[in-house]
Amino acid sequence: MAMDRLRNFAKILVDFSAHIEEGDRILVHGSTLAEDLAEQVMQRVLERGGHPYIALHPRNSREVMLRYGNDEQLLHTNELMQYAYKNFESRINIWAIANTEAAGGIDPRKSMLLGKGLSPIIKTQFERGEKKEFKWVTTMIPTQAFAQQAGMGFTAYEDFFYGAIHADDENPVAHWEGVKARQQSYVDALNGHDKVELKGPNVDLSLSIKGRTWINSFGES
Repeated sequence: MAMDRLRNFAKILVDFSAHIEEGDRILVHGSTLAEDLAEQVMQRVLERGGHPYIALHPRNSREVMLRYGNDEQLLHTNELMQYAYKNFESRINIWAIANTEAAGGIDPRKSMLLGKGLSPIIKTQFERGEKKEFKWVTTMIPTQAFAQQAGMGFTAYEDFFYGAIHADDENPVAHWEGVKARQQSYVDALNGHDKVELKGPNVDLSLSIKGRTWINSFGES
């Protein structure tokens, strides 16, 4: 069951969210806690004819960087990641952390400096993504830390998580394609109009949408 969930999750990420095609180069990165999912993503990318580049870092690497890095080191932009974001066709970032309070007791200024070092990479991500040159996906996997933060046991949290993304479905990609199609119908209904009115027993709201063009980007970035 656990492996079936991971395989289905990988299909959602690769087939639907990132739309990996033959020849695509894709950076898959996250902590070593994401190793099992990264392996399944790698396999699915290969099955679709893409080229996976796996970059997993130690689970406590952010804490180590913040605690021991000096200002120059924190501001330094990761050149390997920057190259991938500038040149590859896609990336999947798997958010998996062991401790949600890992930065506790560390000077917040150091987090700000680390963010500045990452900013050129994030800028490239959004610029190329807007031009449909870069298919980026950010996701997460259940960890003990996330389960504790949710106030749940780990098994219950896993069931909740994989149920929410429909990884237990026989064909999860078909489910999300259906969601995208329904959202497109809402987009089509909004385009060409100037106002939206919401009315109900406890709702009476009017919104101006004049001059706006609505785009369904669900499953495309």
